[in-house]
Amino acid sequence: YAETVDEACENTIKNGMPLCANNSTLFFDEEDPHHALHCAECVCPDGQTGVFCDMCGTDDVCPDQYTCTTGLTPMGDEIFNGKSLSCALGGAGDAWTNFLISQQPHTTFSFSFTGENNLDTKPMSLLLDGMAGVPSQYNPAYPERYDYSYAHYFRAEFESCYLATTDVSECEAQGDWGDVPLDSCYKYYCDDVISADCPPSDIPECPKVGTTDTCITPEGEDEKYWAHTCVGAVPDTATSVGLYCSGDPYGSDRTFVCYADMQAYAAVSVTCTVGSCSSSDEMKGVPHVE
Repeated sequence: YAETVDEACENTIKNGMPLCANNSTLFFDEEDPHHALHCAECVCPDGQTGVFCDMCGTDDVCPDQYTCTTGLTPMGDEIFNGKSLSCALGGAGDAWTNFLISQQPHTTFSFSFTGENNLDTKPMSLLLDGMAGVPSQYNPAYPERYDYSYAHYFRAEFESCYLATTDVSECEAQGDWGDVPLDSCYKYYCDDVISADCPPSDIPECPKVGTTDTCITPEGEDEKYWAHTCVGAVPDTATSVGLYCSGDPYGSDRTFVCYADMQAYAAVSVTCTVGSCSSSDEMKGVPHVE
């Protein structure tokens, strides 16, 4: 069994995605090396949060005269640096998302919006990354099996994005919200896709069986190469993307439950965290009202 993160997550570390910030480390459970649980998110020190631990969870980790932003609307410096939402699959308790979690554990998404929320002159753009857990790569008996095992499985770029407040019914239409309060609905939406790649262009693909998405079994081995699939639950295409969020914080003032609709499959519920250190708490990029 792997004894260190470097052994278990060799490919992911080499690829640099997710890149753990603020002295955090990739998640690895040495007690369960064989399941696809590892390397897709970072273990954060106190006060930091998010998939990459690059978000503030309290004002205490920000420099003097800076505060940690809250809410779904860009505030202060976020108008220049962008508004990011760090999301983990699940949150509303709906059956479809729970099924996906069972099939692909530790799935996370990073939504990074940049630009001004102005539809006429400067709409926002979005970089969307998807990560998911992988087994420990350490396997002396069959070291090649995990040659194509990377946590970063999906990347897409969008433009013509905007943030709006809309009728609650539009959020309700995305799926079952369970016990999540839904008094208001915020919608991040992008009309135009620039690219959508599964796997991302910098991730090598395993040799496939014919025209299928199944990795081959190398000669002399009993098991196929392990790699994330790009068929079915994992999006390999996306023509637009919508993130429909309850405006009510859930559990903390920087956590929100949303539904992500990537057009490639049914919307999934996600729990998203926000928070960046800003020199101003002035509200910027005020949402449009639909």
